[in-house]
Amino acid sequence: MTLLQLLIAALDELERPHDEATLALWRERLTAYANEAIADLYATFRPWRRESLTPQNGVLTLTALTMPCSKVLGLERDGVRIPFYYGADTNELVIPGWGNDPLTVVYRYAPAPLKNDSDLTKLPSVCDPLIVLYMVARDRAHGDPAAQNGSRLRLSVYEAQKRRLKLDYDEPSGCRICNYR
Repeated sequence: MTLLQLLIAALDELERPHDEATLALWRERLTAYANEAIADLYATFRPWRRESLTPQNGVLTLTALTMPCSKVLGLERDGVRIPFYYGADTNELVIPGWGNDPLTVVYRYAPAPLKNDSDLTKLPSVCDPLIVLYMVARDRAHGDPAAQNGSRLRLSVYEAQKRRLKLDYDEPSGCRICNYR
């Protein structure tokens, strides 16, 4: 979902209209809550990617990756792991004795905060209701005691659904044994 769709869904859940004036009034607060939820979901699911990069004289620049890298999990060439270490900067990897042959970088990436109405979460679509649930729960936490109780309920549902989804979207090296007999 886009940020605008998340905002509209949260306002619907809060039983507020979603005209331009209401959106302008609630945009900053709900966007902050959406970014909190996305950061929490990224920390839980720890998404990762594989990309091919070509080092220059044995040095690989991580800023050339399509997503902001938070941790390099490994370097590979034809399925074989290649040793590396970080250079003078955390955006540099040094591959001892390596020339300019392309390598596959396996890395975890960090979320980009949502700012514009058309920004996407880049999470699986099953996470979108969780983001809306979190946004509504955080907003209700500032209300009267009845609203705060509803907020606690929503946050506990959020945590339970997040744990359930983690089983489906965990890392492949997480711990599944397959018997191919």
